[in-house]
Amino acid sequence: MTRIGISGAVLTALTIALIFCSSSYGDQGQALIEAVRNNDLKQVQGLLTKGADINAKVHRGLSALAAAQPGGDPAAPGTSVKPGSTLSPEQCDDSAKYDLLKLKAALERLRHEIKDLGCEPKEVIAKFAEPGSLDFVAYLIGPYYGWAGANRRAEVKIKLVGDEIHACAAKGEPKGPTGEDRTIYRIGLFGGPDLPPIFGPCDGKTLGSGPEEDCYVSSLLDTGCLLIKPQTVKCKTLLKE
Repeated sequence: MTRIGISGAVLTALTIALIFCSSSYGDQGQALIEAVRNNDLKQVQGLLTKGADINAKVHRGLSALAAAQPGGDPAAPGTSVKPGSTLSPEQCDDSAKYDLLKLKAALERLRHEIKDLGCEPKEVIAKFAEPGSLDFVAYLIGPYYGWAGANRRAEVKIKLVGDEIHACAAKGEPKGPTGEDRTIYRIGLFGGPDLPPIFGPCDGKTLGSGPEEDCYVSSLLDTGCLLIKPQTVKCKTLLKE
């Protein structure tokens, strides 16, 4: 059987988990490694969401993070993406999808926090999002809510559209008669199942976590569920830890 190279989106997923995820379940380590070997982004995402440990060493002392590195897994030679290389349009689209999945998980953490304060999540988040503001979404970047922002290499853009959040990759696969459209991935602002993708112009904000940008390390809520600016550190300080 011919193995395909491990995609940049899979490696990105594991690297982001290394930086921001604190909870883990070692018994899922083998399943995570198999998902990496099979280039199964959906399975990798699901296991990371459940807290699978990317550093857990299983058979042959291999961890999922090591398996995803170029040449890191003898069972999956010929990986396709090396550090600093250009992502393919397909890999850029995968990045947009994954960034949105992690944002969805961060919003779920925020909703639980709002409930714990005795407020109604939908009302609070709706107020934060008026009128089409992305400020509170940027505050989710960092270890407190566990979102790493949007992939800059893929030029992933995030946008609020009514009660939906859209993500697309400007460097993704061209769509439409003129090739100017991109795949737009969607989630509900207030939760619920993922929405089917649509096609259209890729616009919005690039909300990244570059080394010189701010990562947020405290809650964006005060005790009355009002929006406040969280405490910040430069993201590069987290990358060094």
